[in-house]
Amino acid sequence: MYELSDIYANIERPSENYHGDSENVYENALILFYLTNKIDLTVARDVTKSSWRAAAACLGFLCLLLVVGLITLTCLCEYRFFQMALLQTSYDNRSKEIDQLQTSNTNLIKEKNQLETRCNKLTREKDQLQTSYNNLLEEKGADLVIINSREEQNFVLQLQKSLWIGLTDATTEGVWKWVDGTPPTVSYWGTNEPNSYKGSDEDCGEIKFFVEENNWNDKPCHVKNVWICEKAVAP
Repeated sequence: MYELSDIYANIERPSENYHGDSENVYENALILFYLTNKIDLTVARDVTKSSWRAAAACLGFLCLLLVVGLITLTCLCEYRFFQMALLQTSYDNRSKEIDQLQTSNTNLIKEKNQLETRCNKLTREKDQLQTSYNNLLEEKGADLVIINSREEQNFVLQLQKSLWIGLTDATTEGVWKWVDGTPPTVSYWGTNEPNSYKGSDEDCGEIKFFVEENNWNDKPCHVKNVWICEKAVAP
């Protein structure tokens, strides 16, 4: 690449008194013009190359940013899809649990209705038994048997039946009395009796294990059972 100072240094300068051939002057001028244009073209070419390199570098950087952005966006989308899948699974599980709870609630309502029906039935049976018992007292002048001796106990055992006797703690839980209000003077409770089995309301006494001497048992009063009654004999 030529410098302008070199170009001008290579041009022959005519002296003040030079009157030579004019062709040399034109020739030198043409050389100067050619070299000047060549320098301009070289400089322009170098500037163009630098501009293209800068543009290519910028374009490459933008492409890199675009690739990074696309990768980041793809990762975010996949993460969102994963979260949506988890939420959908959780929603489905909750829906199943709600359905199960609704089914369980329906079953509980049915069981409640069945229990209420059974309780109503037992109440009616208890009322019927109480009515029958009251009628027995009024019509026959008799009451459930009271056992105050071994002889009376053995007499009842001869029947070899499970049956009601006149013993109850309906007035005060755990305080057993005969139907005439007197406490027992003898006791023939079976093993671990009375016990209100499993928390049930067992307020009436019965003879259950008639093959054994100690055979009294507490039992819910509404349960159907054989009765044995006694009646005072007029003198």
